[in-house]
Amino acid sequence: MAQVFGPLPDGLAHRRGQVQSIRAPFVATKAEAKATAVPLPTANAPTIDYQDPLDISRGKLTETSAYYTFLDAAHPAHRALIRFSTGEQVAFERVFSWLDVNLKSGTASNFVGSVATNLTTVSNVLNYPIAVSNYSNYLAQLEEAKKE
Repeated sequence: MAQVFGPLPDGLAHRRGQVQSIRAPFVATKAEAKATAVPLPTANAPTIDYQDPLDISRGKLTETSAYYTFLDAAHPAHRALIRFSTGEQVAFERVFSWLDVNLKSGTASNFVGSVATNLTTVSNVLNYPIAVSNYSNYLAQLEEAKKE
């Protein structure tokens, strides 16, 4: 995972709320995925309250409260909701994991059938080169209009 979770502040008052992680590098086994787990603060008793209902539970917490995902070509994206508790206070962190080889290819078809295709941001990312080209053309037209 590319994202490292920071420690929870006292009282959980300032938790970010959302993390995107990139499942990198591609791994073939659950054991390899577990080796990339990101440690979470054990004092806040992390638990997975929700994860996408895929073929198997693809988001996991280790016995030491580290979080990892096991993604493959058929399941390239995964969402999880992790709950942290301190006394009577509760906070949640949404984690969205992507399979890195699918992101690097830049084609939306790699995410067909996954939760990623429902996200506007995915479309924005995948169409970024087109958007840059369109914006450059727009700026050029503005410059031409100024000259007239």
